[in-house]
Amino acid sequence: MGVKSYCYKSVYNSVVDSFTFNDIEFIDYQWQVYKMYDNKPSIAILPGPLNAVGAKPTSGFRSLNGTDQQLFDIPQSPTQTTSSLQITSTTDIRYHAGATNTLFRNLTASNFSSYTGGFTINFATGSVNYTAAYVADYSIRGNLIFDAQPRLISNLISNQTGKSSFETLDNPYAREWTQSGTRTGLGRVSQNNNTRHETILTGSNPLPNSDFFTIFGQYHSHGLDFLDKGNDGTVLIPLLPGDQLYKAGSTTNFMALSRGNTVRVRLGEGSKDSLLTELGLDQYALTQTWDVDNENAAVGRVAFTTIANGGNVVLNDQIITIPTGSTLNQVVDAFNKQSPFTGVIASIGSNAVLKLSPRNGKSFNFTSAFVDLNQTYGSTFSHGIFLREYKANGDLTGAMLTGSNNGIARWTDLKNNALQIGLVIHDIDVSSVPLVEVIPVGKPGAGRLGFVTLNKISGEKGYIFDTALLTADSVLVKSGSAFMIDLANNWRGATRPAGESQFNANGDLKDASVLNLHTVGGDGRANENLGLTSLHQIFANAHNAILEQLEVNISEYQKLNRGFTMSFKNTHVASPPI
Repeated sequence: MGVKSYCYKSVYNSVVDSFTFNDIEFIDYQWQVYKMYDNKPSIAILPGPLNAVGAKPTSGFRSLNGTDQQLFDIPQSPTQTTSSLQITSTTDIRYHAGATNTLFRNLTASNFSSYTGGFTINFATGSVNYTAAYVADYSIRGNLIFDAQPRLISNLISNQTGKSSFETLDNPYAREWTQSGTRTGLGRVSQNNNTRHETILTGSNPLPNSDFFTIFGQYHSHGLDFLDKGNDGTVLIPLLPGDQLYKAGSTTNFMALSRGNTVRVRLGEGSKDSLLTELGLDQYALTQTWDVDNENAAVGRVAFTTIANGGNVVLNDQIITIPTGSTLNQVVDAFNKQSPFTGVIASIGSNAVLKLSPRNGKSFNFTSAFVDLNQTYGSTFSHGIFLREYKANGDLTGAMLTGSNNGIARWTDLKNNALQIGLVIHDIDVSSVPLVEVIPVGKPGAGRLGFVTLNKISGEKGYIFDTALLTADSVLVKSGSAFMIDLANNWRGATRPAGESQFNANGDLKDASVLNLHTVGGDGRANENLGLTSLHQIFANAHNAILEQLEVNISEYQKLNRGFTMSFKNTHVASPPI
C-alpha cells in the first residue's frame, strides 16, 4: 500500500505536479478498454488496481468528433438502472448529439420573420432611402436582404461614443459594489473597491480580470461551435444619416453580413452516375434561391424496387454506400443512418419513389460541441492526425506538434510532420482538411493512412498519399474541417502577372512566405488574433509538459513494478487513440 500511494516530486514545469501509481494504472486501464475491448466498457472485465467487476460505464477513449461522448442518458429518477440508460445504438440520435458536423440543437421553434417597408441602398449614388414597398423575408435564402434594424438596435444599446440612448451616465467617483456586497452607485466593478477616478490616480487595474481573460473566452467558445457561411445570401445593413460611420456621397454606406448556411440536399461529385439514375436523382439540381418554409425535398423521378448496381452517393459531403440488390426500404435506411451528419431525412414518396427532405433552416456545427479541447486536438479524426508529432518511422511520440524552440507549430511544420507518416499535403489544401482513413485489407497500402478519393463516374473509393496525385476522373473527399479559416489577405504571396496562377502545378504557392508564417491548431481560427494564437500555444505546450511528467513517473513506477508495461507505448499512427 505504501508503494501505491507514493508520489514523486515534479521534475518538469507541468500543470500536474506528479502522477501517482494509481493514476498511471488508471490511464493504462482506459487504453485497454479502448484497444482490447473495442472501446465497449460494458464488456470489459479487467483485473488490476481498480478492482472492477466490470469496467466503469464511461471508461475508454472518445472520438475526436464527439460521436460517442454520450454513452449514457441522464437519469430521470433515482430508481433508473444503468442498463436502462445506456445508449447502445449508433442510430440513436443521442449517440451523435453534439458531434462534429451535426446540426445545432434548437431550444425554440424556428421563426423567420418578414416585413414590408424598409431602408434600401442605391448602389449608383450610394444614397439610402426608405422604400415603402420593399419586402424583407428572412425565410428566403440565397438572396440579398436590406435591413437597417441591426445597426439601429446596436446603436441604442452601445454606440461606442461613451454613452447611448439606453446608457446611464457613468459616475467616475461611484463604486458599483461595496466590499460588503451591496450596490451603492452607478460606477464600475472593482476588485479593490476603487472608483474609476481612484484607479486613474493609482494606475492599478480596477477589474478582477484582464483583457486576456476575454481572449480566453474566445478560445473557449471556439471549442463549442463554428457555423459556415456564404451560401445563404447576404444581409446589407444601410447606414443612416446621423450614424457616425455615415459619409455623405459615399457609395459604401452599408455593412455586409454573410448569412449562416442552412441544410440543403447537395449531391456531390464522386456519386456513382448510374446509381443516381436508378435512384431517379440524376436530374436533380439546386435552385439559386429557396424558401425554408417550404419542403425543398429532392424527389426521385422514377420508382424502383431494388438497386441493380450499387455504389456510393455523396450527400452533403458524407459518403453513403448503397449495396447492390438493396430494396427501396433498405435505401431509405442507408440514407437515414447518416442523417445526423447529412441533415437529410429519407422517406418513400408517392408512387414508390425516393424522397430526400432537408432539415430546413437548420445549420451544421463544424466543431465538437463538448468542452474537450478540440481547439488543441481537432474536431475530426483526419485533422487530429496532422497535429500529433511523429518519429521518422511513423510512430507517435505522444506529443502535440510544435515548432522551433517548442513554439507553436507553423504551416511548414505541419507539412513536414505529415511526411513522417507518408502523407503529402500542399498549400492548396490549407482551407480544407482531406479525409484520411486507414486503408482496408485488400487494397494497395492496407494498414497505412491514405487520403480518400472517389471516382466521378463509378463512385468507387480509392486512396492516394499525395493530394497532388489526384487524377482528373476523381475527387478528393474532404473531412469537414479546415487547417486554417482566418488567413492574411496576402496569404497567397506576391501578386503574379495577369492570368498567371499563384499556385504551382502540384498545388504549392510560388511564394509561400506569408502562408508559412501562419500557425496551426485544432481550430482553423487560431490566426485570428495574437492573443488567441498565444492560447493555442499555451495548451499545446501544457499537453507536452504533462507528457514529460507522465514519462518520468512511469519510469519510476516500472523500476518498482518490473512486470508493469504501459499498453499504449510505441503506438503506430495507423491505430492511434482518437
